[in-house]
Amino acid sequence: MEKTNLNSGPKIETAPQRESLEEFLKKSGLEHVPKIETTFFFNTHDTKEDGEKVIEFLKQGDFDIFAPEAAGWGEFQLDSYKKASNGILNPDDFDNQRALEGKERIRDHVSEYSWAIFQGIYNSKKEILFIDVPEENNQKLVEVLDNLKLDFLIHEIKLPSMNFEDAKRLVIEAVSKSSNAQMEREDYILENFYKTIADALKHNPDLQKKANIKMLASMGAFHTRLYHEMKKNNDVARVYDRKMPYVYSADTALHRNMHFFGPESFGKHAYKYILDKILIKLTNVVSGEELQKAVTTFSEDQTKELFELYKNKRLDENCNEELAHWIQNELKK
Repeated sequence: MEKTNLNSGPKIETAPQRESLEEFLKKSGLEHVPKIETTFFFNTHDTKEDGEKVIEFLKQGDFDIFAPEAAGWGEFQLDSYKKASNGILNPDDFDNQRALEGKERIRDHVSEYSWAIFQGIYNSKKEILFIDVPEENNQKLVEVLDNLKLDFLIHEIKLPSMNFEDAKRLVIEAVSKSSNAQMEREDYILENFYKTIADALKHNPDLQKKANIKMLASMGAFHTRLYHEMKKNNDVARVYDRKMPYVYSADTALHRNMHFFGPESFGKHAYKYILDKILIKLTNVVSGEELQKAVTTFSEDQTKELFELYKNKRLDENCNEELAHWIQNELKK
């Protein structure tokens, strides 16, 4: 379901201006300081096809450095990616060998998207960098996102005693925590971006001697703040995995509203989050067109009425059909 207009409210404070990457590299003791052009590839990162889009763009763009999204990475993952890129490690052969040795297959523990990236970089000869938060810095984010899954619609133990205003407060609190955790993650990337590149150049004299270097960083489309901060004083571009304007799901659009504009703005739209979570449960009984119209047109009063209906009927065998009938009648008004 698509987003509504959420670009309102006071914008949150952004990171302070910092020196350019070129200025930082000149101070870092490099013998040669190349000009580095960074492109952020913002995308959906769920399916094999999503990963293949990144690899296609990587190969077409003649990039020297590739920094895939890799929250929670460890040295084993980085070493494996580097070996794969250099043609030393074939991901499929490596995984098959692990299975023969009685070890767990890597592909059984990563997403289709991540496995497509790992396969796609094989023998690409790209310098691999991880700019994302490493495993020792990722635990807080994981905990926050896990807790977010226990919102009032999933953690139904709370639902019978919860009124609509309580539900909105819980949503605001949960999404605020999620946004703060993602903000800390992005701050880590911004604060360590320059040093990571400087270290890579120090360990790769051939790359350091190039006059111009092209770097591709792939990130989920939620994280466009990275581009906006980096472009203030660097040669940075951005591309997306689909045609513009980029249409986010209602859930992601609402999270971005909190991320960019803060709790005051998000609070005006918190009911939309509740609405979206109820409508998601009805995809089998309500058409996509009806769901789209509901998420974009229902008022807060209509959402409150739907919430109360869901709360009271959620355990009934015919709950979804009754909710669908109510929604269809409301759309006819």
